[in-house]
Amino acid sequence: MGPTRRVSGLERLRQGDPDPPWVSSRAGAPDGVGGIDLGRNVDDKSDLLRQEIVKYDHLFATNERYNANEQHPRYDIAAKFIERCGDVHLVADIGAGRGLFLERLQKKGYEVFGVEPSRVAVETLKSPFVVLGTCSAIPYASDLFDVVVCLDVLEHIPSTLTRESLRELSRVTKAYAIISVADHEDVVDDLVLHINLRSYPEWERAIADCFDILDGELLRSKTYPDRTAMVYLCRKSGSSALER
Repeated sequence: MGPTRRVSGLERLRQGDPDPPWVSSRAGAPDGVGGIDLGRNVDDKSDLLRQEIVKYDHLFATNERYNANEQHPRYDIAAKFIERCGDVHLVADIGAGRGLFLERLQKKGYEVFGVEPSRVAVETLKSPFVVLGTCSAIPYASDLFDVVVCLDVLEHIPSTLTRESLRELSRVTKAYAIISVADHEDVVDDLVLHINLRSYPEWERAIADCFDILDGELLRSKTYPDRTAMVYLCRKSGSSALER
């Protein structure tokens, strides 16, 4: 008898598996993928978080330009960092937005599943690979993904959820995470979006609670030269995985 063929998460999703292994029971997810009740995924800080999510429901519903830049350089850097993470098959995109990076990675042959807190974004995207959820309560099983990507997310959440969110990123990855953060204010359609402002040394200290930072690359906005962001390649603390 030959070796048992591995049935990928993607195949099991296509087959309509009623008990997909990539969804975490701790998140209170219903059968199948998608339609996760946000109210069951957040803790007693949910009111503050909901106030922020309302902003993104509004932006995704009314501003076609918001989160719509397919050529954003953070995607190029994140893709480059993924290639340094060895044998990568399964990737999570936490804060998937319009699904631009998720779809880009899928076209490159990765199996990618996303989490997005905006119900409007999820319903507009209509992707079976993106579920409703938050970075502080990721609805996927522990040690599941080869790489977890979280781009331009942490500065948008209440500061009280920073540690929980980083711990969740660490929980669901086997080894690697790619995290981007900004240190500047951001206002779109009169909505203040960057509510969790920190300097890069402060961000690095927060990340270091859960990860070893292997590399970082600075981005500078072409439109607003005084605005920057950092993209970090991180390895889960205690992991023995070796980058390329």
